Amino acid sequence: MMLPSPRIIAIDDEDVELNALVNSLNSSGYACLAVKYDAEGVACNAGDARVIFFDLHLNGNSNAPRETHFSVIESVLSAMRPAGPYVVILWTKYSGADEESPAGPALLEYLNTRLEGVSRPYNVLALDKVEYLRSGRVADVGALIGRVNELLCVDAQIRALLSWEKDVLSSASSTVNQLVNLSKDANIPLASTLANLASAAVGTINTETDPYQAINDALIPILSDRLGGLPAEVETKDLHDVIWKSAYSVADLAGGLAGSQKVAINKFINLSSRVSGYSLADRGAVADLNSIWSRKDFVDYFGLDYAEVVKRYYSVIRGDADFSSISWVVCQVRAACDYANDRPVPMPFFIGIEVDERYLKSGGSRPEHIWVSPVLDINKAGKVLVFNAGSVVVLTAARAKKCQIKYRIKDQMLNDMLFKLRLHQARPGMISL
Repeated sequence: MMLPSPRIIAIDDEDVELNALVNSLNSSGYACLAVKYDAEGVACNAGDARVIFFDLHLNGNSNAPRETHFSVIESVLSAMRPAGPYVVILWTKYSGADEESPAGPALLEYLNTRLEGVSRPYNVLALDKVEYLRSGRVADVGALIGRVNELLCVDAQIRALLSWEKDVLSSASSTVNQLVNLSKDANIPLASTLANLASAAVGTINTETDPYQAINDALIPILSDRLGGLPAEVETKDLHDVIWKSAYSVADLAGGLAGSQKVAINKFINLSSRVSGYSLADRGAVADLNSIWSRKDFVDYFGLDYAEVVKRYYSVIRGDADFSSISWVVCQVRAACDYANDRPVPMPFFIGIEVDERYLKSGGSRPEHIWVSPVLDINKAGKVLVFNAGSVVVLTAARAKKCQIKYRIKDQMLNDMLFKLRLHQARPGMISL
């Protein structure tokens, strides 16, 4: 399906009440997917859902203990697998507002303690159907949406991120609109416009090989520019400012981040684990060194065995390191223009290591021929990548394409690495007396 997956989902076992809710929301401009629950459960695409309405009594037995109904909701969420963040609206005739343990907080606690392997809702609100449903429809959709928005806005940071998500969708829509209109106004086939944009971004050969990635390289800068300028254009700029100023400030830097959080965020920003469709022939791709070299090849190249090379050429590593725990890797570092032009030249690769952060030397300046990454989550451990400007090997494209990769270094970190190492390689010198 080419259209976005639903953000609002309603689940009920009674058609009348399900349709009353869904039709009222849809007719008011809030797209909602209706899901009829039966004994076989539910099946729907809920990965991107942000609001899920649940009838409390999905099994039809209002006399059953409340935990029985909660377990049904838990099983439905386990089957739907929403990725989150999302909230649950407990749509019921029995909200339990007057009970010692109201239904909303009770369901949230139940799901937080039992729902495993699936994102949990960050909030739950019980709403009384009798209060909102009148004659087969929602009497005041605005009031209902107001309550939902209140729930979504309980967490200021989630509120801001959901606002950003909406801005991204709006910017993407605007980018598509402008691209289509540009072709229409110039009386140019849309296919020709796409092909020319893609070819300008990555070259003709790469456009033919991977048209999706090619057009991504062309359109993402446009999308980014639209997104960056959006807040100044929106009618609700004041509200937009309030949302983001409430989400965080420089004062929040004082708390700092735990080491494990920094490692995870560094990976999120700088490494991509999406390797399907990629090979070592792709720029920034990283593979195990043993995918191209044997131990003999290694010794023939360096003239030394693994541990000695680490000590001599990767001098940021402490002498008491566990050298057997160090992993050798290669990273494809072909120039971006060579990739775009698909020049038939051997591909260069830097030889590097993955090493536990604790084995790095502390203090002192690092030699100019060494580049060290931030601490990254690699195989669930805090490791750094270390590359040496002089440790370079070349492979043909045909051979590189046969090698599976571990991950890819994203452009920002890759360019930082290449700038440092290639600047060292190109440093000038002269003889003088």
